Parts: sequence; structure tokens; C-alpha cells
Amino acid sequence: MAKNRLKRNVIYRGQLYTPESERVPSGLYTMLEEAGEISPVFTDDLTALWVETDPAWRSVVFRAQAAPAEVRQVVRRAMEWTAQMPPEMRAAVELAMVEACANVVRYAYGEEGGVLELRVAVAPGSLVRFQVVDHGRPFDPPERWGLPEATSTSGRGLFLIHTLMDRVHYGRVEGANVLTLEKRWEGACQNCV
Repeated sequence: MAKNRLKRNVIYRGQLYTPESERVPSGLYTMLEEAGEISPVFTDDLTALWVETDPAWRSVVFRAQAAPAEVRQVVRRAMEWTAQMPPEMRAAVELAMVEACANVVRYAYGEEGGVLELRVAVAPGSLVRFQVVDHGRPFDPPERWGLPEATSTSGRGLFLIHTLMDRVHYGRVEGANVLTLEKRWEGACQNCV
């Protein structure tokens, strides 16, 4: 248990903690630090924006500059934040996320650069959802997500993403590109709030 520094009521593992609670679990304190609600934990260019404390879902949004080094870091933080996935699933999901974020760097922003958001949501025991969000050039998704022709110089990343994830959806929402990637698995949220 850590000293209480809560600024609002929070439900964590089915227990209500208030600013008046004598102590809070260190796991809750760490989660709120990562969300920026208590003393920022990141000293680099990567920040966690918020955590929703709905007992059924656990979610966080990471924001970073759309550059190769930051993409690897934001994906690593997102993978650390999710519950323990089986190693073969973890590698597949990480590869799909790296590819999606790399596409933002290369195609949405190019040389201009910009900000990339990676939204992560976990539903207890059933679903992990990642949303890659940018305000760069709109994406024109292919009619089919198949493997491109052997002579094509691009398009394999989209095929990989679609193959590795259970659901892939792209939409343009209020001037933002939103690519949603979902993967279902047992035990998706063993440590949810």
C-alpha cells in the first residue's frame, strides 16, 4: 500500500478508493502515474494521457511523436500495459501494431511529422483493442486486404496486420485517421481494474 494521493474516486479491482482513503494499493498508484493523474512518470517524449476506471474495461491512451524511435517505444509501453498474453500472441499483436504505427510515420505524416496516439482497451477475459490515431493524410484502404502482387513494392504490412488480428477497421473521424485492431483471447485482462 502507498500513501494516498488520489484526486478523485477510483474503482480498482472492485474496491472504491477516495481521496479520503487512508491507503491505496501501489498498483493503482502506478496506473494513475502512467495516466498522468499523479506525478508524471515519463521523462521522455512518450506520455500516457488517461485511464478510464470502468470496472469492465481498462483503457489508456499513449501519445508520441510519429517517428521510428518513438513508434517502437509507444508500442513497447502499450504491450507492457496490457495483461500477460501468450508469447506467440504477444509477438503477433506487437508486429501488427508496429506495422500500423510505422505506416502512420511513413504515409500519414511523411517528412512533416506529427503526433500519433495509440489507444489500448482491454475487456476482461475476451478482447484487446488497439486504435492507432493520427491527423495526417487520409488513408484510402484497399478493397481487399490480400497479399499484393510479387512485384509490388508495398502493401505487405496491411496484409500482415489483417492476417495477425481478428478484426481490422479503418475510419476517418473528425479529421483523424483511426485504425482499430482487435484480438480476442482467453485471460485478456487478468489484472483489470
